[in-house]
Amino acid sequence: METQMAGSISRLDGNMSQDAVFKDILAYKEVLAHIMKTCVVEYRDCTIPEIMSYIENEPEVGQSGVHPDETNPPRIQGLATESSSTTEARVVYDVRFSAVAPGEDGKIGLIINIEAQGKYHPGYPLVKRALYYCGRMLSAQYGSVFTQSHYEALRKVYSIWICSHPPLERENTITSYAVEERPLVGNVAEPVRHYDLLNVTMICLGSPEGARYGGLLRMLEVLFKGRCTPGQVIQILEEEYDFSSARNMEGTVTAGCNQSQGFIEEGRERGMKEGRERGMREGRAQGADQERLRSIRSLMETTGWPVDQVMAAMKIPVEEYAKYRKLLLMPQ
Repeated sequence: METQMAGSISRLDGNMSQDAVFKDILAYKEVLAHIMKTCVVEYRDCTIPEIMSYIENEPEVGQSGVHPDETNPPRIQGLATESSSTTEARVVYDVRFSAVAPGEDGKIGLIINIEAQGKYHPGYPLVKRALYYCGRMLSAQYGSVFTQSHYEALRKVYSIWICSHPPLERENTITSYAVEERPLVGNVAEPVRHYDLLNVTMICLGSPEGARYGGLLRMLEVLFKGRCTPGQVIQILEEEYDFSSARNMEGTVTAGCNQSQGFIEEGRERGMKEGRERGMREGRAQGADQERLRSIRSLMETTGWPVDQVMAAMKIPVEEYAKYRKLLLMPQ
């Protein structure tokens, strides 16, 4: 029987983008619960089912990123996935939702943003972008979470980034950035909940051969990197991570694997094309070198000049003298 999730994939006529597939994967509560268990300190002592129950289903503003006609398995409806103002460019979030968590004085509110990112160095510091997202999620609470001067109602915000192709030194790492209290003169203490209002976490995936590979890093690598078949992905989720609704994710997982494999093939083809083009360029350069070498030899034989004098007369750049001296010593 076709699953509900597979049906949603088929309705997209096979044209679902990689970005859309990844967002769809991240919209599953069970996937999010595993991310939250590792990256959100408030849930460290909670079970996965408990974390799933803490995710709030009712949206503050209904928005894209979630298919409203699908309610099983449970998926995020959460907050609006777009943030905008009349004077700023629109900010688009991959997944953004509200949740509650156990706190000292009962339940506390959180707003969590999850982003799927390809490159860790997209032309700007990714951490700065994540901090900007946190700032926007804090300021956007005015008028919805609190009004006037009731800043005590501010919810803590998390921006968690999953980078699928980080630089080698960052592979298989999870790094957190947060606000801390640092006494400069004297030694006083503010309650942590008064300033612990934002957190950025960078999850950098890597290869299975990496020393730190395992846990959440393995789960996300299996989901996002396209190394496993859809059947293997489902099996890993069920057997290693106790997913109860993995079978209902099969359509989305298949689309994700197909997209990832397509990008791998595209990259391979692009690499082969670039290799051919590079080979042609190198071949042309070698041909030019050989032609110039023949001219150097001919002029040396005709004039009796030493090689450096010949190259000077031919206006060959001085930095290339050593290359042609070496080539002259090679057998013809």
